Amino acid sequence: MTLQSLSEAWKAISPVLGNHLWQSTLFATVAGVLTLALRKNHARARYWLWLAASVKFLIPFSLLVSLGGYLHWSHPAAKTNTGVYIAMEQISEPFAPPAAPAISAAAPAIRSFHFADVLPALVLVIWFFGFALILFLWCIRWLRLSLAVRKANLLRAGREVEALRNLERRNGIRKPIDVFQSSSSLEPGIFGIARPVLLWPNGISQRLDDNHLQAILAHELWHVRYRDNLAAAIHMLIEAAFWFHPLVWWLGTRLVHERELACDEAVVQMGNERQIYAESILKICEFCTEAPLACVSGVTGADLKKRIARIMTNTLARKLNFTKKLLLSTAATLAIALPIVLGSMLATSNIAAHAEGTQSTPFENVSIRGSQLYADGLMILVNADEFHVQNYSLRKLIAFAYDTQDGLITGPDLLDTKYNIVATPGTSQGGYEGIDAVREQVRIMLADRFQLKTHSSTQPVNAYVLTMGGTGNMHVAGALDHGPNMRVSHTSISVTAFRMNDFIELLAAQLGHPVIDKTGLTQTYNLTLDWKGSDTGSSQQDRTQAIMSALQTQLGLTLQPLQQNSANVVIVDGVQSPKDVITARKAISMDPVLFDPYTGYYGTQYHQSIHIYRDKDRFWAQLAGQGPIEVFPESTHNFFSNVSHLQVSFPEDTQGHAGGLTLNQGDYRRSATRIDEATAKQWEDVVKNKVQQQVPDPGSEPALRKLILQLIDGKPDYDQMSPEMAQLSKQQLAAVQAQFQSTGSLVSLKFTEVGPGGGDHYIAKFDQGSQEWTIGLFNGKIVWINAWPL
Repeated sequence: MTLQSLSEAWKAISPVLGNHLWQSTLFATVAGVLTLALRKNHARARYWLWLAASVKFLIPFSLLVSLGGYLHWSHPAAKTNTGVYIAMEQISEPFAPPAAPAISAAAPAIRSFHFADVLPALVLVIWFFGFALILFLWCIRWLRLSLAVRKANLLRAGREVEALRNLERRNGIRKPIDVFQSSSSLEPGIFGIARPVLLWPNGISQRLDDNHLQAILAHELWHVRYRDNLAAAIHMLIEAAFWFHPLVWWLGTRLVHERELACDEAVVQMGNERQIYAESILKICEFCTEAPLACVSGVTGADLKKRIARIMTNTLARKLNFTKKLLLSTAATLAIALPIVLGSMLATSNIAAHAEGTQSTPFENVSIRGSQLYADGLMILVNADEFHVQNYSLRKLIAFAYDTQDGLITGPDLLDTKYNIVATPGTSQGGYEGIDAVREQVRIMLADRFQLKTHSSTQPVNAYVLTMGGTGNMHVAGALDHGPNMRVSHTSISVTAFRMNDFIELLAAQLGHPVIDKTGLTQTYNLTLDWKGSDTGSSQQDRTQAIMSALQTQLGLTLQPLQQNSANVVIVDGVQSPKDVITARKAISMDPVLFDPYTGYYGTQYHQSIHIYRDKDRFWAQLAGQGPIEVFPESTHNFFSNVSHLQVSFPEDTQGHAGGLTLNQGDYRRSATRIDEATAKQWEDVVKNKVQQQVPDPGSEPALRKLILQLIDGKPDYDQMSPEMAQLSKQQLAAVQAQFQSTGSLVSLKFTEVGPGGGDHYIAKFDQGSQEWTIGLFNGKIVWINAWPL
């Protein structure tokens, strides 16, 4: 475990530990007040109060609070500040990851050394040293006592045994207690927990007459009946774990004091004379030493002077009257019920917080599928017709729902589990109002399907701080700027009509740490942050410096170095994986040699080449002009990818040879046949020449203009498309039309570049907003089209 990971764990644990300690301290204080009210009653009642205060250190109230969380009442889901994650991606290029925003998890920032980094490790080492030292010393004492017992002789007859058996019969103890005579000078005491035995010092019986002997044995018998050794052992573990807290040591002295008084009272109430009993204790003290461990119950423990004075006092301890019984019952009920009620209230408020003025309904349809373990292609898509997240961790989903940064969410390991979720919002709202409605629906889904329960707390976190300052300018969004929209890559963030806190959420994802907003900016903005031209180097530190520089020069913002800051942290108290989650695809074990017959080049009828190859035990597919994508075997003929739901199948001919392949990406299906390497290189050279020359296909601009106008009218000409693209366009027509309802008329269409795959890129400006389009033609027909808002 690194110092940084230990520091992150400490930040999550320390508030919980701090709360537990002050709650336990408060509980012990209340118990102390109650013992004052019972000071004239039996010592055993006070003993149980102190024991309850001790055990409280092992039982956090959060357990009862969590239990109460399952007893909440249903309310509308919470409504918090809105965030922006909206994109349009209707028709995708084959093999291409979705055009919706994709943010890769950034590596942790590399920063200079701070004492706070080693503080958690230092605290852990000090605690463990104290814990281990205490246990070591106690173990040594326990071993010495065990050795004394092993060397002792079992007494089967004699005054001591007969007196003990008589007392056992009188008090209804069925299992006799063995008596071992020891040559050590230890006082008479009960040793052991599961099978307690009486350790009796050799020679002490000669100094005690029968009445003295009976009184001492009666005292030890009451220790056995009350299981004092077990209670003492539990508290010793608490002392070892919380050795740094003075209260636990003080509780130990109170427990020993009250248990000895309780046994004294019981011995006197059995009819033993007070003076004889006091004399017997003093004789034991004269010739014996006290037991070295609290879990070995002897006779001489606690303040001997006060014990003798109390024994000789004729005042009898009072029994608990109805009032005090009611007081103790009420206190016990409140100690258990209050945390449960608090948990119920927290869970209820977590589901219904800030819901005034909002009556959102749940998603109409929800499909939750587990994501692949090493899935790539992070995506979130929000519009009026669809909510879609791909390879989204539960932590990021909660961050979206509660409009916060995923670095400000703490909880169990389940938060890092990834899901693919598709849902139908069923809302007609657009812009931020639509985002607000979907966020609320996500919160309802999280509470219902994931049983999510959270609360928030202000805590110190390792975070950057964003302030005003620099040479760049902020561009306030105008009335005609359609949004909120965004595009994110590894080297840039571009947003339209974005609020500042939403931009900062994207920035934090790139930096790998939370970012505290101290800019004071409250409007919506059109921002473009590009650090691609900077010397980003190969480390996260270089990347962070490049982002800092770009913020200053391009946007006039200053990112202060990583440091401790206070921030509102969302703490997940409870969460479960949905019972109806669709299991993620799992790769089978496959001999890499079996993949070799599939390797080679394949080509579509549109002169797009696909290279299938193997690198040791890993399998890859690469479309010309794009990066390689790893595929995993689902069977010996079917393979899947963690990117964009891509599936590759190799159907065999009658001779068992793979003469082609089939690509499936969502609703997009395409076939390819084998080609030789020379043909593949020839096709690739055509694409490379077009990219180098940066000259668009002469027919791409009129074809794209015609298609956009037709889509606005809802009447596309499917004859101008390839059969596969026509089929896909028919399926997505309604969703595409919905996107154009708020854009208005087409104003202009401008060519920008030829992309790496040979597609022509255009910027389409509308009355409200702009979009970037990519179009690919073959023999005058559209074979792929891709669009996303700017």
